[in-house]
Amino acid sequence: MRGLIAALLLLTGCPERTTGEPMPLDPRFFASAPEGGSVGGSPNDVAHSDAAHHQVAHHDVAHTEGAKPGGPFDGYAGETVPVRGLITGGDAAQAVEMDFRAPDPESEGGFSQLGKVFLDAPGAFSIEAPVGFGAMTIEAFQDPDGDGPSELDPFAALSIEVADVPAMGLVLALEEGGRLKVNAAAGAQAQSPFKDHDGPWTTLTGTISGGNEGLVALDMRVPAPKSPTGDKYVGKAVLAGAGAYTLQVPRGLGELVVEAFQDQAGDGPDPTDPYQRQTITVGDAAQQTVDFVLQVGAYVRDPKAEGLEPAPDGAPGGAPQGGGLNPDAPPLFSALGDDPITVSGAVVAEGVDAETIDLDIFLSDPDAPGGRRYLGKLKTTPGPFSFQAPRNAGSLEIEAFVDVDGDGPTPGDPFGACDCNPLALKGRDISGITLTLKGGAQ
Repeated sequence: MRGLIAALLLLTGCPERTTGEPMPLDPRFFASAPEGGSVGGSPNDVAHSDAAHHQVAHHDVAHTEGAKPGGPFDGYAGETVPVRGLITGGDAAQAVEMDFRAPDPESEGGFSQLGKVFLDAPGAFSIEAPVGFGAMTIEAFQDPDGDGPSELDPFAALSIEVADVPAMGLVLALEEGGRLKVNAAAGAQAQSPFKDHDGPWTTLTGTISGGNEGLVALDMRVPAPKSPTGDKYVGKAVLAGAGAYTLQVPRGLGELVVEAFQDQAGDGPDPTDPYQRQTITVGDAAQQTVDFVLQVGAYVRDPKAEGLEPAPDGAPGGAPQGGGLNPDAPPLFSALGDDPITVSGAVVAEGVDAETIDLDIFLSDPDAPGGRRYLGKLKTTPGPFSFQAPRNAGSLEIEAFVDVDGDGPTPGDPFGACDCNPLALKGRDISGITLTLKGGAQ
């Protein structure tokens, strides 16, 4: 009998030792089979082609004041693959923001936000994405002005397909104006000049010819009698190149000034750029045909209209500001136009005893003697300075000196020129300029 019991124990295995505590069951013993699948096979077998369990809901990230948004796929517990790369270019000392997006026809703009990554400076990045996630767009930018992403910020974008293998060696090269180029390459408007219009539209259509290969900008203005320039800038459309175009404007708008040009130096239209300006009357027609022929030299600078000639004493606009400046000094520009920019920096005197420093401002002008035109003077002391300038002023040259003999800048006077000369004004504030005065440096 004892032998029979021993044989039964050998056949059935050893009895399980218990602790009296409830233990969770291994889910492999009760999990349901996936739809269309079957139970069985190795628990390590994972099918990556039809694996519905890797779908991830794309939700917009809430940008709470004072809090940084979460990273992409935060909280995802499924199988992942690494997505790694390098951010290059831009300002080596400036932080980088990265946006991760996925195509989503139901979201505004056709994409939903997956999350953000913040870097202290350009360099390596790495995230984990769900296996087989699919299409994903990575955008990186720097925000020097702290005003959110804009057309002129250093920017790069890359679209990838996340499969079941790591995505390695990605490179995003930050470039000033990169967002503008990406939008233009996609045939999109860089900004919607009439985005608040909710009435009927007139479609402007035609052909842009001449010029060179590359982007074509269409700057739009409407009359503004109270503006110093007589008109108001309302927005820009950017095309990937010359050729056929279409542009929607409010029906019955009336007079519309359109400047078509290729901005080769990134400083706004000037006589060296392929250019044409047309004044259009937008009526009640559903469509109007307007052709442009771009020609170098067609742009004619109007110093008075642009506020780029020295202003008479007491004229409004352009009054200098900043530490040590004479608040009663005449303004540099006769008119600032809409939304002027601020240029600021500091004058450093190395071993120079000076209470008053002359800051001379010139406008780069190939038609003027010496290639530049004198705009005016600021009186300052060593330390910070700032002044305002029209957004479309072009390029400036800034020089500082101490007029020891009261006869203007002459050899022997302490002198310093900005290393930034010529300083291209690209439509946004410029700061951090330094002019260093050295004795007899002229």
